[in-house]
Amino acid sequence: MFRKLLSAQDSKELRRGVDALRKRVEKHFGDADDPGLSRELVEKVFSACEQRYLEIYERVEKIREDVYQGDIDHQFWRRDDIMGAFRR
Repeated sequence: MFRKLLSAQDSKELRRGVDALRKRVEKHFGDADDPGLSRELVEKVFSACEQRYLEIYERVEKIREDVYQGDIDHQFWRRDDIMGAFRR
């Protein structure tokens, strides 16, 4: 089951999810009266989302190492993939 989860989540899927997240964040937090404040809020929320993605990455890698002793070759996302997807 874990192997199946990892294989379904590649960098392409990561980018697609982050793009959808970006649209939602901009829609919900980007409509403030002050455009500067709005932009700041969007950046802050998006930065928090990036941190959460990185935490998830660390957790999945820890599970892969602790439970499966590195037996699964397929890697979830790479740290660089996450950071790149949030920088687009």
